Parts: sequence; C-alpha cells; structure tokens
Amino acid sequence: MKTVHKSKGEEYPVVLVHRGSREGESDDTISHLLTPKEIGDQEERRVTYVGLSRAEDRLYICVEKLSENKEAQLEDLGLVVQRLDESPGHD
Repeated sequence: MKTVHKSKGEEYPVVLVHRGSREGESDDTISHLLTPKEIGDQEERRVTYVGLSRAEDRLYICVEKLSENKEAQLEDLGLVVQRLDESPGHD
C-alpha cells in the first residue's frame, strides 16, 4: 500500500480500489464517479481520482453496497458491474 504522494505518476497493469462506506452512507468512490463535479470534500475526491487513475489495463472497484439505481447509472457510463454476492435483498 502506498500513500497518494508516493504513488504520483506510477501506474500498474491491474488496480483494485476498495474504500469502505461509513455507516448508513453510500460508497464515496461510487458517488465520486456518478457526481464528479459535486461540491464536497476535495481531499476525498483527490484520493478517489488517484486510486482510479493508476490502472494501465484493468481497474476493479469493490464496494460493500450498491443499489440497483446506482448499478444502472454505472452501466450507463460503460462500466461492467458484477455482483459477487447475489443474496436476496441486496440494496
């Protein structure tokens, strides 16, 4: 694991980004993808950008919860969504 500053300019063939959500809130990474120009914590958005911009070939984003609405929005952006846990009652 590296800090934002130590990863400056570095790229990797495959990158996995996982940032847990706070209790009762949606995942910040997904929110930053869907509403990139929203005003909010700029440092959090910068961290998200750095994590997402390091992949040369494949980028995987792991989230704890994903509503069907947000899933559709991500697919509209051309992203492939794959649920690993298909248990009933997912958000």
